[in-house]
Amino acid sequence: MTVYFALFAAPGMASVAFTGSTPVAKIINRTLAAKDGPIVRLITETGGIKGAARELVCGDPAELATDIGPVIDAQARDGIQSHIQRLNRE
Repeated sequence: MTVYFALFAAPGMASVAFTGSTPVAKIINRTLAAKDGPIVRLITETGGIKGAARELVCGDPAELATDIGPVIDAQARDGIQSHIQRLNRE
């Protein structure tokens, strides 16, 4: 991870987009803030993907409002359901 932080501190960096944990985003933010020169734009996504997923619409892919269409077969559906159940337990 230290190699990446060195990259953020490198001169010429204009912006950083990061998806991951809040603690790592804070480290990146502090690293960028400590740089001399122009302010580097930082865009982070640290957990809102779960909320955004709740907004997705499942349905007929022919409908414009549909974000997620059907899976290929019952086995694929069962695999997805299994992952959901495991994630809910954990």
